[in-house]
Amino acid sequence: MRFTKPSYYQFRAEAFETFNEAAERRKYTLLQSFAFTYEHFEILIDGDDCWQRLISLTAVFKVAVESGVKLLEDSMFTDDVLSALKSCYLDEAPLELSKHEASSELSDLRADMELISAKFL
Repeated sequence: MRFTKPSYYQFRAEAFETFNEAAERRKYTLLQSFAFTYEHFEILIDGDDCWQRLISLTAVFKVAVESGVKLLEDSMFTDDVLSALKSCYLDEAPLELSKHEASSELSDLRADMELISAKFL
């Protein structure tokens, strides 16, 4: 049996589903729902696979942009998540994107990264 890694589209769909569960079923605020979603993906974000970190962070922050999440200033959580995003986008993304040039989802991933960068970085 061959194992294939999840795609950016799968991560993005899961991020929206997780966020919506938190907001609708659990009645969390937008920021709490974002934190819940980030935590759901944290094992991948903190993991050793740079590609999964990139697509996980992008999926989670895409939800934040689309949902109008406002991060709190002077918050340790905000500092931590933005630091992870900045580090990944600046240090890892260029190489990872070049490694995955053949990916059919790359143009959507790049577009989402630009949107996220404009909003949060």
